[in-house]
Amino acid sequence: MSHAAISDEINRHIEAVVVLSKRDILLRLLREAELCMRLEQVATAAILAGIALEELYLLGDPGILRHRERLEAWRELRNRATDPASGGQEMDPDIVSAMLRGIRALLDQMDVPQSTPSPHMESGFTAIRGKYAFVPTTVDDFLKRKRQDLELEARE
Repeated sequence: MSHAAISDEINRHIEAVVVLSKRDILLRLLREAELCMRLEQVATAAILAGIALEELYLLGDPGILRHRERLEAWRELRNRATDPASGGQEMDPDIVSAMLRGIRALLDQMDVPQSTPSPHMESGFTAIRGKYAFVPTTVDDFLKRKRQDLELEARE
């Protein structure tokens, strides 16, 4: 029995799901950092934000590379927070809050993979019948619904 290769459209769906899932995890991490700020645990918030920053960087979004100076400043802030000799507990809450807002803004600007289905694939999607006949199934439609779901979840 031979196995068929995964189509490009399915690969784009998988890639989009992975990127959106990682983005959602990073947003949750930032919410935890914001909670630490409210509890006056500034160094802990800086460390959590630093973790989110590194993971965001690993996602490879080319837009993030335009902010190298800010990224380096935030990394230094995270490093100071992790070093007990540097007085991490005496960090400026305004600077850490700005770091959190900046990382959240980078996540909001993050490029999510876009689909470019072939005409053959597109005709296959429109041929679907039954109770799901009117549900859009392209990667772009999926991404739009997933982003809306995540935004609704974040509001709660």
